[in-house]
Amino acid sequence: MKIKYLALGALMAVISSIFQCIPTFFSEIFIILTIFSSIPIYIITRKHSTLGFLSYIVAFILITFISPHENLIFLFTNGLLGFMLGFFNNHLDNKYLICTISGIILLLSINVVTFIIGINLIGFAYSFNLLSQCLILVFSFIYCFVLNFICSLIYKRVESSIN
Repeated sequence: MKIKYLALGALMAVISSIFQCIPTFFSEIFIILTIFSSIPIYIITRKHSTLGFLSYIVAFILITFISPHENLIFLFTNGLLGFMLGFFNNHLDNKYLICTISGIILLLSINVVTFIIGINLIGFAYSFNLLSQCLILVFSFIYCFVLNFICSLIYKRVESSIN
């Protein structure tokens, strides 16, 4: 691995950690900005999959030191989604398949955090019935499509400025 990529991976992990910890530093009003924590992980995973996974883990560890609550959110939602979208964009060509797989993974991870760990990520209590799961799945698909579009635009811009 080139030193340039290692430095870029470390930088992306730090940027991702900063975005994820914005509600801890300021206020819960800024929780919407945690969406951007998946973009640096996406960028570095798209460049190099192994380095993307390492950056994902390093960002998780950095967030653990700052806010244990935010680290679970990053591990199971934003970071995982950034890694999955970057990984699948690296290996697959079909955008619909990429977003479908990532949406299903997001649904599963939201359910793991909500029903196994016991932290409600959505903001309201819901049960494990078919209607609520379908609504979360539709939200996950839409969220993955929008995030994939935004990440692809930013990646193309970063790629052109690096090379």
